[in-house]
Amino acid sequence: MNTPILCLVALLSAGPARAQVAVAPPAGAAAEAETLPLALGAKTAEGFDDPAHVHFFRYQLFLRKTGLAGLDSQGWAKLAADERAAALKEGESRLAGLFAKLLAGGVTGEQMILVQAVWGPEVATGLAKVDLARQLDDPAQLEKALEGLKGLTAKVGGKAVDWDQLFDGFLHRVETPAPAGDFTAPDKKEEAFLDRLQSPGVAKVLSRREYYQDFLTQREVPPPAVPAMLALYDVLSKAKGEEKTQTAHILPTVVQFLRDGKKVELMDLDGAYGVAVPGEYDRPEKVGVALTIKDADPLIAADTLSHEFQHIYDMYAGRYYTLDSELRGFKMDVMFHRVLKSASPEKYAQLSNSNNDETRRAMMSNAGMIKAYEEGAMAFQQHIAYGHGYNRWEEGTFMGRVTLKEAVDPNIGASRELAALQEVAKRTRKDLAVLEKRQEELRAKHRSGPSRDTERELEKATKDVSDMRGRLDGYDREMTIKEMRLARMMQEAKWAARKSGKDEPYDLNLAVDKEYVTP
Repeated sequence: MNTPILCLVALLSAGPARAQVAVAPPAGAAAEAETLPLALGAKTAEGFDDPAHVHFFRYQLFLRKTGLAGLDSQGWAKLAADERAAALKEGESRLAGLFAKLLAGGVTGEQMILVQAVWGPEVATGLAKVDLARQLDDPAQLEKALEGLKGLTAKVGGKAVDWDQLFDGFLHRVETPAPAGDFTAPDKKEEAFLDRLQSPGVAKVLSRREYYQDFLTQREVPPPAVPAMLALYDVLSKAKGEEKTQTAHILPTVVQFLRDGKKVELMDLDGAYGVAVPGEYDRPEKVGVALTIKDADPLIAADTLSHEFQHIYDMYAGRYYTLDSELRGFKMDVMFHRVLKSASPEKYAQLSNSNNDETRRAMMSNAGMIKAYEEGAMAFQQHIAYGHGYNRWEEGTFMGRVTLKEAVDPNIGASRELAALQEVAKRTRKDLAVLEKRQEELRAKHRSGPSRDTERELEKATKDVSDMRGRLDGYDREMTIKEMRLARMMQEAKWAARKSGKDEPYDLNLAVDKEYVTP
């Protein structure tokens, strides 16, 4: 917070009236004859009550009137020039921080007396309206109250004030916690993910780097990960043309992910700077960042984060994991490097020739990946699937990921597994029917005349029936989930064919549209 910002604060309260500060002197103290006009006024002593620092001197008067240690004109005159400058800098910084906190977090009665004494009655009234609107949890009223407070700047001789820059944008950066609602009230229906990415709240966080940085702090992003998260913003916010279109969803996804209460967490990762972790019901849970991220160049780590947040976006959108998912992640890496190279060719060259072996190695790896991407989809798939070790064969054992088209192919993909499970379940139902029949026969025999042999056989049959039912329940659960996921992947394959053409072998569309899947 710096002094020029406070000069903007001074513009808020000026007006034509010259009302006096009305604060009772401390008991036993003689009433001071001096008063300080609330409007910008003339100096009362050499260098004292300077209009450029009017709020500082009003604050000093407020302190004296309340029995605290505030400067008066005599005390000011005794200060050397450097001492005056230091007092102004410290005092104005303190006032600017206080006013910004009051804007963001509420005002007590005692604080309102201070506001009126230092900034004037009009600002005090405007601030009270903002505070009331915030307590009512009424966004429309809060917006109007803020506009009203902004409107006070129009009374300063027509001189415009950039409200967005006031207090370094503190008002926009701080997210005020919503008051606790009725815990018995039903949850509201969640807004569609694509709509949430375009919400005003997301846009406000991303409108300035400092807002975004404060947002990361508020959402408890681990400090070692913050440089990479900021580097991600620095690069993608500079995207233009095709790269801007391709990457426009990533930063909003970061913000919405954190607004949803999800976390970026430090994890002990081997060989990677980040990982996207799914949660229940195919929703994203967290992004893990390696403990070693603190030693990485922020731009190299940011490249990894762009890849992982592409996975997070896919989870939100409902795209199931296939080799295509990794191809999209690496395509995002390609876009990231294109933007970086275009925005800062010199920095790109420095990274490529870095004295840090890990940085230089990462840049060489990405250069090879970019060449493969530019060569075509097949070369790109080969480079990622086999060059990066996502797929491999060990004799007759395949370890890896299949493409979306392969996943829905009835001869080799999920359809084949589902069909096999259906046949296994059918045979299991027949076996269960045999066991249940024997159980009933033994139960009838036991009723006719119990014996230890009959009891033992009935107990064994009952356990066998329970085990077989558990096995069948497992098959039913797997079939339901796989049938659902297969239907979703088939829907994605049809959507991709419409977007890119049925002959495209992979779904490399980084973002989806509202035709992709219903919420």
